Amino acid sequence: MARQTDMESPRRWVVALSGLVIGLAGVSACSADAGDPGDGSFEARAPLPSCGSLVLDQGISLERAGRDGITCLAAALRSGKGGELKVQALTTEGDPIVSYYRVTKQRTTEVYVDSTRDKFGGVDWSYSSCSKPTSVLEVNC
Repeated sequence: MARQTDMESPRRWVVALSGLVIGLAGVSACSADAGDPGDGSFEARAPLPSCGSLVLDQGISLERAGRDGITCLAAALRSGKGGELKVQALTTEGDPIVSYYRVTKQRTTEVYVDSTRDKFGGVDWSYSSCSKPTSVLEVNC
């Protein structure tokens, strides 16, 4: 099961939760960077309306437990108002990975992933974006 929580001060995101296609047409174009965005880009990101926050139990996918958040992001993409969904998932070892899925006012998608508490991972922070997504979860196109 997933537990809904209030939107907390954001950190980053996980690309491993992609896969659900929300029939939004477009030609794909994107960029991806890995590592710590020490340049302050995460903290300086434009504020967007919240699509909520959820904690996924071990083995539960965002697509299965996060329908409300995904629906909110899809509406944010269609409207051009933007939105952000915070998702915490656990690694196999139980370490939390926090992802911030965002749809910008320019109708691009992006995700910040905070893996700083993953004891066995090699990347602390990562970022990906897609300028013409076909899905609100398409952040590495």
